[in-house]
Amino acid sequence: MKLHVSIVLCLLWSGAFAQMTAKDYFKLGGICLDSGNYVMAIKYYDSTISLDSTNYDSYYNRCLAKKSLKEYKGAFDDISKFIINIPDEIDAYLQRAKLKFELKDTLGSKTDFNYCVTMDSTNLSYKYSRGLFYYDINLYDSSKIDFNDLIRLSPKTAKYYHFRSLLDFVTDNYESGLTYLSICIQLDSLNEKNISFRGRLKFRHKDYYGAIVDFTTALSLNNKNIENLILRGKSYFFNDNEDDDELGCIDFQTAVKLGSKEAEELVKDLCEGDEIVETRN
Repeated sequence: MKLHVSIVLCLLWSGAFAQMTAKDYFKLGGICLDSGNYVMAIKYYDSTISLDSTNYDSYYNRCLAKKSLKEYKGAFDDISKFIINIPDEIDAYLQRAKLKFELKDTLGSKTDFNYCVTMDSTNLSYKYSRGLFYYDINLYDSSKIDFNDLIRLSPKTAKYYHFRSLLDFVTDNYESGLTYLSICIQLDSLNEKNISFRGRLKFRHKDYYGAIVDFTTALSLNNKNIENLILRGKSYFFNDNEDDDELGCIDFQTAVKLGSKEAEELVKDLCEGDEIVETRN
């Protein structure tokens, strides 16, 4: 209900007063920003700035709205204006770092990320963002350093282990990556995507029994995931146990009922003549 009220205020409140002040427009901009109406938020911040050009928080918030709309150049101009006037706000440099990256200014982005971490080396958000940045530009060793620090500082945060595992996988350190991913799953045991990802990795490395276990767990969380059904079915066939072939066919048949053309072909190629009597989760 609170969100609905905010949306109504965002759309209608501007007409409720004959004389709107800069503070009124700023407040409306915040309501729109919080409710995801970024176009209206920008309009209200425009009005705020037109009445009070020293309201620098409006530049910051308008930057966030523009960034959400992928208007990266305009967002960059706004955050730069904010930094010129409020140079001690470290979060602003983080926003600018992300915008520079979107604008293909990799060196400038790196400079701002480094500034944030240097100014507050214990801030997890700064180090996490820089670690992702290093990952995106293929500086894997630098990214590993950041994620190792994040794990040391916050050892029960699952997403840090997730990205640390990715760094090992892209550098062909499968066993280490699997260890980090398994810790991630222990910390976030209901995350279907992570469990499915580990299943796909095990399948790729021909650990078909391990893949079956992971896909079964993932399917218990979401039994309509066609890819998991197909990969578990294939794992049954590749598992060197002919008794599992029927289970593979059942998975393919279930995927067919969910609309998979690939599963239809697998049924034709591998299951013709087999009597499939049930579907399973």
